[in-house]
Amino acid sequence: MFIERSIELHCEKVEPSLGKAIGAFRSDLLALEARVGTNFPEAYREYLLWIGADFNGLLRGSDCFIAHVEENCEALLTLFDENDLTELSYQPVVFFMHQGYFACWFDASDQACDPTVFCFNEASRELGIQACGTFSEWLYDEVLARSRAIQ
Repeated sequence: MFIERSIELHCEKVEPSLGKAIGAFRSDLLALEARVGTNFPEAYREYLLWIGADFNGLLRGSDCFIAHVEENCEALLTLFDENDLTELSYQPVVFFMHQGYFACWFDASDQACDPTVFCFNEASRELGIQACGTFSEWLYDEVLARSRAIQ
């Protein structure tokens, strides 16, 4: 399991306050993969099945759930256009968008089980697109930061 550390941290630090995470249905995951035209990496599939429908949980306030993926991909194009960034040469799966100015994605063609994550933050646009480690590393850092905020 690629996201085990994040799940353990959530169980220990988040569940006492916010309850168990709510995952997406496998059927919804398979339907999304069909619409997007790719099989997601295993780490991202684990994430969606674990917390991909937890709209009122730890990740609330950000567009990072199964229902957001397709619109996030469109929003990334707008974000790039507004910041004069060159369109990507690959199909991104935008799994995280925050208020239209911060986005995280991975390359849909990346065959790794735990793909490299790329991020762009309009507030620090001078840094450009940044590689942010693997998906599981990104997720752990996000769960850690947000769990500290609720304690």
